[in-house]
Amino acid sequence: MTHSGGLSAERLGVAIVGCGLTGQKRAKALAGARLTGCADVKRERAEALAHTASDATASDDWRAVIDRADVDVVVVATTNDALAEVTLFAVGAGKHVLVEKPAARSIAEIDPVIDAAARCGRLVRVGFNHR
Repeated sequence: MTHSGGLSAERLGVAIVGCGLTGQKRAKALAGARLTGCADVKRERAEALAHTASDATASDDWRAVIDRADVDVVVVATTNDALAEVTLFAVGAGKHVLVEKPAARSIAEIDPVIDAAARCGRLVRVGFNHR
């Protein structure tokens, strides 16, 4: 399986920002990619999720986790007030992003994300699995 940028799923490094229930579900569904970093405002949640993978690290500093060289994709599963900010940072750091719905609270929050994704050539997708 090949993804944009020629990366194979087996080699993709995934960081999860927001390690609550949704982040945990996304981690279980990585299908061959490897979980490399977990970030949450509650560090103990990040640590619990990181312990489910052999080489994942945990932090309460999501910027540091996103900036890691072994992260190719970021799953953003935070509260609604942080979704756009984290996504914009990840795209600016050269990462592809799966952001949970609603992705932003307003058009004013999502427009910079759309612009950055186009400018940086990164994929941003919104997860709408559950309504």
